[in-house]
Amino acid sequence: MSGEASKVTGDLGEQNAKKFFEFLGWKSLSATSLDFECVLEAHKTPTGKDKKAHGIDFVYSYECPYSKVEKVILVDSKALKWEDRGENHGEGKTKNEVSGFFNDLHKKLNCAKISKDLKEKLGIGSRSDYIGLIFYFCHDQFFDKVQLVKALEDVSVPRDAFTSTSFVLDNSRINLLYSMFKKIESLKLQIGKGAEHSFCYFDLERFPMDGSLHNYLTLQSMFSNFIFVKISNNDGASTNHVFYFGAYSPDAIKMFASALYKFQIYLMDNLHFYPVSMKSALGNMHAIEQYFSNGFLKIGDKAIKIECSDIDNIDFRLK
Repeated sequence: MSGEASKVTGDLGEQNAKKFFEFLGWKSLSATSLDFECVLEAHKTPTGKDKKAHGIDFVYSYECPYSKVEKVILVDSKALKWEDRGENHGEGKTKNEVSGFFNDLHKKLNCAKISKDLKEKLGIGSRSDYIGLIFYFCHDQFFDKVQLVKALEDVSVPRDAFTSTSFVLDNSRINLLYSMFKKIESLKLQIGKGAEHSFCYFDLERFPMDGSLHNYLTLQSMFSNFIFVKISNNDGASTNHVFYFGAYSPDAIKMFASALYKFQIYLMDNLHFYPVSMKSALGNMHAIEQYFSNGFLKIGDKAIKIECSDIDNIDFRLK
């Protein structure tokens, strides 16, 4: 791929990433990509020379609703064309590529934690946790989730005093979350002017019974099977929504019902339930509807009205 074509491909990844992160509600610490000083002598360039700087596409932050610690997210945006991988779908290329992405991000996180340069540029406080996120976006129809998972299983990142948690957002999860975001926007339009949404985080030891409400989605919640959303209007009236990202199984729904009881969500009168799936959202919806007895979930002497709705899965690829 020529240098100019490679740049265009990278720009497509950044455009998609920016659009996606707008929905997350995270605080942007850098309007554009930035470089910061490399402060560890162990970091070398591919030619063996001392590395002078690290580049990062985006930096975001949010306050953890549980610990109240600032989470600083370093995002590397990767735009790829799967059709370029040649015969046998390029399994070796994918493995080497993913390993390289993780090791590169690992070095950036190591330096970011102790870089005065980065902290001064972005106004990051001393009590912050650093997390890595690879926005792994394939903008053609050949993306192979199974191959990517195999490559991730083989990733080996050095474990040292600087090791941080890192996540990968791929096409499948990006599309599911983006479908949820668009559904939330649609529901807010139905309610009218002044409608706001909040994501709910439940912890009986720290929060009131109705949970802690925030206008951002935490990184860990992005990979959860259940995401709770409350939509309110100017008058204070609200509706409760649950987006379910797993395949249907009785055990999964029983776990959901158990969570409702444990966190006292059963005090709510109704829940709008949206099964979100890349394969058979409608099939999930019908199976889940059958599990709920005539549209109600009975917990003790409380019956919560459950309204299941289909959701349109949106193709997030740029055409």
